[in-house]
Amino acid sequence: MLKKIGELFGMLTGGTAKVEKETTQLDVRLELDESAHFQHTKASSKTSAFLNKENADEDDEMEVEYMIVADKCITAALSVEGTRDRLLEQQRWKKRRVGEVSSRFLTAPPVIKRRRQVTRLYKPRRKLKGLPLGEAQAEPQNHNPTHFATGAPSRIPHRHRSNLHPVPLSARQNMSSTKFTSPPPAQPDSAPVALSFVANCDNRVAVITLNAPEKLNALGWADYKCITQCLEWIALQPDIIVTIFTGKGRYFSAGANVKDPSRTLPDHVARADSNTAEGKAIIADFYAGRTHAGQGKLALALRNHPKILIAALNGPTVGLSAAILSHCDLVYAYDDFFLFTPFMSLALVAEGLTSVTFIKKMGLGRATEALLEGRKMSAQDLKESGFITRLYTKPPTYDGKDKLATPPILDDVVKHVQDKFLPPNASPFSLLYTKKLLNDAAYAYAGVDAVNQAELRGAETVFASGAPQKRFESIAGGARHKL
Repeated sequence: MLKKIGELFGMLTGGTAKVEKETTQLDVRLELDESAHFQHTKASSKTSAFLNKENADEDDEMEVEYMIVADKCITAALSVEGTRDRLLEQQRWKKRRVGEVSSRFLTAPPVIKRRRQVTRLYKPRRKLKGLPLGEAQAEPQNHNPTHFATGAPSRIPHRHRSNLHPVPLSARQNMSSTKFTSPPPAQPDSAPVALSFVANCDNRVAVITLNAPEKLNALGWADYKCITQCLEWIALQPDIIVTIFTGKGRYFSAGANVKDPSRTLPDHVARADSNTAEGKAIIADFYAGRTHAGQGKLALALRNHPKILIAALNGPTVGLSAAILSHCDLVYAYDDFFLFTPFMSLALVAEGLTSVTFIKKMGLGRATEALLEGRKMSAQDLKESGFITRLYTKPPTYDGKDKLATPPILDDVVKHVQDKFLPPNASPFSLLYTKKLLNDAAYAYAGVDAVNQAELRGAETVFASGAPQKRFESIAGGARHKL
């Protein structure tokens, strides 16, 4: 037993020495917990006294004391080891945190940087990777820098200024990368959905173009999904301020493509018997996944889009494509424009969050007419309700005889955007922040997520019944329809 106690004491002493040695090598200052240090000292002294006591084998009380001392020795050793691991983990976390903050600051656009604490607008004299050379690396001219925007004396305490100097605004603007964070999901000449950028605007204005004029820009399930991907990609680009929707030809969009090949059911769904519970479940699951991935994600991407969302409407719009316009912050159209949502006649339910956005944009009365009656809403009605921001007169040369000709409304809207929404005429931060305030005020308590889910459940129900598919097949076969 004495040998066992000696081994235990040696292990404790050796473990403590090993911890101290590793601590010295890593140059980490360890502050041991007081209770752990006290237990370690007390356990060591009791163990030494026990080793010097004679007739230890015959003393039952000392046997119990040995167990107590042994337990406390182990507890102390574990406490020392745990304290060391805890402090090392804290040190590693701090290094990672500093690296993450530095990386985000160096790659963030100037607009976002101005929102951060003033102290982050100052950097050490040493060169940091990613910062521009020249003026930003110069030595400080004085020890009382001014605020970067107001010119007033900085409120940073003097004790924090000795080794710091301000990064000029021009240098901070150069930090903003003009490159995209990832490749765009569509190209300028893609069809039926194209993504391009306005020339001479430093990639600040993105244009999503519906590019299938030969079929009036009718879109399939995959095309709406592509629009969603474009919106999500644009939302992640720090330099883009404005997103514009437009189309090629005489229609902005004729809505859903009734000949969409993706409407063909997979074999396992086509074989499912709708008269059995199992078959109904298979059909319901298929349409649930399809509607959520299609119009469900599109509605959320539109509603949550952080950029200024503008519609430059080359022509009328129908169906789900009309829902896109209700999410736009500003809508510009020609005076012969109309909006048509024939959901009821197609055995559909309201989709794309139109049951919320139509009410917000055109009022309950007009929204009821548009969604329940399927009334064609004229440009004048929509302008009076506030749905349309401004109407243009279509040039007489675009009389509709050339079915592929595109009226030049995009040129007029781009010029307006350059005058109103791009630096130096407007602050990007002010624009985007004010948009967020407006959307929060209008939709924060509207239960948008719940409404979206309710619309999707309705879509699942009607598609599972097969009624809309029959209407689409009839139209695709040449039957007459209102649209």
